Amino acid sequence: MTGPRDAGFTLVEALIAFVIVAVALHAGFSILAGQSQRFRSSELELRAQDLARSLLAEASADSALQAGRLSGRSSDGLAYSLEITEAPGPAASSSSAEPAPRARLLQFDLVVTEPAARRPLLRVVTLRALPADPGAAQP
Repeated sequence: MTGPRDAGFTLVEALIAFVIVAVALHAGFSILAGQSQRFRSSELELRAQDLARSLLAEASADSALQAGRLSGRSSDGLAYSLEITEAPGPAASSSSAEPAPRARLLQFDLVVTEPAARRPLLRVVTLRALPADPGAAQP
């Protein structure tokens, strides 16, 4: 003869099973949430790199480029600030009687930020050499 205890699970056993399932689900969702945040962060960094590449290429192609500051927002919401300054060129060589025309050396300092977080996503500092102005007086 079997008793009533052999008929199924007790309330305590069912509660323990629910707690185990809840802990497993919580751990799984925590892992997925962390992966989602890392994916979003890497996607933002890629967009910032594309924007920086585009801005530097556009600025370098401008033959009438002057020192100054340019800032704005991209179509996908990233903010940027590009500061262009004259960089000191190499020292002139005194070996020749007639100095060769010197190239202009410009320093580009580009910062791309995410507006929501106000933190820089990317900062690029580079130098670009431009041909010397043909009408400019040589030192």
